[in-house]
Amino acid sequence: NRVGVYRINGSGAGTMLAVVSGSPFASGGSYTNILALNRNGAFLFAANGISRNITTFTVNASNGALTSPRTQPANTLGETGHITGLAYAAQPQPPAPPGSGFLYTLEDRAGLENRLYGFRVNETTGALTALPGFPVSTGSNGSPSPFPSERMAYDPVNARLYVLNDGNDTISAYSVNRETGA
Repeated sequence: NRVGVYRINGSGAGTMLAVVSGSPFASGGSYTNILALNRNGAFLFAANGISRNITTFTVNASNGALTSPRTQPANTLGETGHITGLAYAAQPQPPAPPGSGFLYTLEDRAGLENRLYGFRVNETTGALTALPGFPVSTGSNGSPSPFPSERMAYDPVNARLYVLNDGNDTISAYSVNRETGA
C-alpha cells in the first residue's frame, strides 16, 4: 500500500537509482502494485487491488515527489474481486482540448465475469468521474491471477484497449472512442 519513487541518474551500465525524498508514499487501501501516469506525467494513478479503489497523486515535475493523494472510498468498484489492471488513454490533440483523458481499470472476480470500468480524468485536477455505460463484462470467469500487473494495455495509435482474460486464456480487444472514452 505504498509507492516507491526513484530518480534515474546516468545511463547504460552506469545507471543509478536514488530514492526520492519522502518515498515510499502511502497510497491508501491495500495491494497496490498497478500504476498508470496521465499524458503529461502530472498525475500518477495507483490501483488498490483488494480495497477496489484508485488513489490519485500529483507528481512534482522538478523532483518526482508525490503529493496530494486523493483516494476514493473503499469498494468504489464494487464489493467483489480485485483490481488487476489499469490503463490510461489520452484524448487526441488536436482537435480535442487537453482537458481530459480516460483511465480504465479491470476487476478480476473469481467465479464471476470480470468487469472493466472507465473514468474521465480531469487533467487539471486529477479528479476521476465514472463514464456512462460502465462496467463492461470482459466475458472471463476464472480465478484471480497471481501476476496481475500486465493484464491491460492501451494502444494510443489505434485507440484500442486490450484485456487479458486469465479465466479462459483469451484477450478482449475494445475500440475506444477518443472523444468520449466509450
